Amino acid sequence: MHAIRPVGVAEPSRPPHSVRLLDRDLAPTIAASWQRSLQHGLRRADHALFNYSVSACASKRIAEANRTLHEHASVELERLYKSLGSARWVSLCVNQIGEIVCFTGDKSAAPRELKVLMHPGRRLSETDLGTTAPGCVLQERQPIVVSCGEHFLTELQHFFCAGAPLFGPEGDLVGALDITGVDVGVLPLAAEMVMMAARRIENAIVGELPACSLLRFHSDERLIGTLFEGIAAVDSGGRICGLNRTAWQLLGPCGSPAIGAAVDTLFGADLDGILRKVAQRRDAPVAIRVRSGAVAFLNAERGTRTAPALRRTTRDDPQAGSAGAPSFFAEDETLRRSYEKALRIVRSGLPIVVHGETGTGKELFVRSLQRSVRPNGPFLAINCAAIPEGLIESELFGYGDGAFTGSRKHGARGKIEQAHNGVLMLDEIGDMSLPLQSRLLRVLQERTVTRIGEASEVPIDIVVVCATHRDLAALVAEGKFREDLYYRLNGFTVDLPPLRERTDKRSLVMHLLERWSPPSLPARRPALTDGAFALLEEYAWPGNIRQLELVIRGMLALCDADRPWDVADLPDYVRDSRPVSLQDTKARAGDTRLSDAQSRVIRAALLEQHGNLSATARALGVSRGTLYTRIRKYGIEA
Repeated sequence: MHAIRPVGVAEPSRPPHSVRLLDRDLAPTIAASWQRSLQHGLRRADHALFNYSVSACASKRIAEANRTLHEHASVELERLYKSLGSARWVSLCVNQIGEIVCFTGDKSAAPRELKVLMHPGRRLSETDLGTTAPGCVLQERQPIVVSCGEHFLTELQHFFCAGAPLFGPEGDLVGALDITGVDVGVLPLAAEMVMMAARRIENAIVGELPACSLLRFHSDERLIGTLFEGIAAVDSGGRICGLNRTAWQLLGPCGSPAIGAAVDTLFGADLDGILRKVAQRRDAPVAIRVRSGAVAFLNAERGTRTAPALRRTTRDDPQAGSAGAPSFFAEDETLRRSYEKALRIVRSGLPIVVHGETGTGKELFVRSLQRSVRPNGPFLAINCAAIPEGLIESELFGYGDGAFTGSRKHGARGKIEQAHNGVLMLDEIGDMSLPLQSRLLRVLQERTVTRIGEASEVPIDIVVVCATHRDLAALVAEGKFREDLYYRLNGFTVDLPPLRERTDKRSLVMHLLERWSPPSLPARRPALTDGAFALLEEYAWPGNIRQLELVIRGMLALCDADRPWDVADLPDYVRDSRPVSLQDTKARAGDTRLSDAQSRVIRAALLEQHGNLSATARALGVSRGTLYTRIRKYGIEA
């Protein structure tokens, strides 16, 4: 047998990406994988297949962390394995970093080389095994077959494997599907088999997004209802929650701003309009024009599945919110975009830091994320600044039986352990002591927790969200916060704006009125005059949303509901804080005169500042957000 010419000693006339294999060249994708394998420090004679072990704890953690992928892939893996009809095969699914999530095979009859692959948590990336189908698929993001000598490692030359990528509802790569056999020969339709199974998994994941209506469409009417139809999941608010692979191809490239977009921007009609059209046509698809400009045919079904952990918003549940952007954020465009970015980060399993002044709604923000990403899991919040330092360790990590005097018999689970399969919010993380930061860092790295007084490790699967009003980067510079923990926690930072800078104060007021109005009030909630709204919008709100909420509740308790609330009904400190330039001493004589006066003041200030909005806001003593609101309201051309 001829020796394989390694990369680096190839003939000078050959292109650098080409690798000589016997008497033929490797395909470009395989050659590129060989190059990467060399860069990872592997050598063809390395023995990596058996030089690997996975603990039972790690296997369980990985299976639980990839629960959705596991649930939908298991059915297809069973189907693939049965179609192969031999114990010399194994079908498996890996996540986006190459860890085996689940597999189907015969552990008792399979060859020894396959048995070492039948372990959740075993890594099949190019870093570990060089060129294999699943490792190469994760790099190339396309179906790939690797046969015998195309494997980089010599010990894998009697393997045959075929893989296909798996894309999530947001267009991101979530893993790969693979079939691997030992001494089985070439399977002609292997790539097609795996690719079809991958599409079924992707369609199932999108089709079962909770509380979503499904739009099924294609430019070829005959493909609606088949494996190759496009599927768009739309929530009750008319926003896109997920798309399958065909939908991405028909509507635009992956990564385009489709997730979270209003359905009418992609399909030319809102959700109710689409559902009405489909109902009128009964069994026949309706013709629509999608964002790309192409004509597509569409069927739709109204969502019936609901997320079990979601609760209806009630006055007794101040933290309740929807699965999408919560109502008290959605009207502020900047905040809504931040929420959507945070949602994508958290769905990928990365931690985030929510930064904002006291009272800006950090916990409400995190609870809304939890309802979207882990609706069936628990939500645990702990204020690191409110618990005495001597108790916070037992609060976070728990303790065993007899760990200290006064401890419960049989011990107690800590907050981290209680948050398993859910979200843990560490509020005021900047006030955590340095020794405790070290323990938290270990938990985040190992994904296990050890109770005080015990030696055994408990596997955990949690999403960690930290909240603080302090500047963590500055604390790191001062040596008061661990730098390694900072970079471990800070996958993404969300800055919640203070209420004085928000552009949706009026909507927020109405939201709070709706939530705190007692049931005895008539169906039409109390209204505020323009003068009262103007003062609420212009007040600085040092206590942010929490302070506004108390003002609204106080007005509900003191004011009559059968008349609009006016300036006189507001608390004294709100009335007395008005900027002089925006006051109208005759506001009570009519809101129209107040509006006219404010409009004149703003126009004059804009002229004085030559149209500079920042300078105008400073001159009027209001925030830029308030100025923008007033300009829009009065139709002023800046």
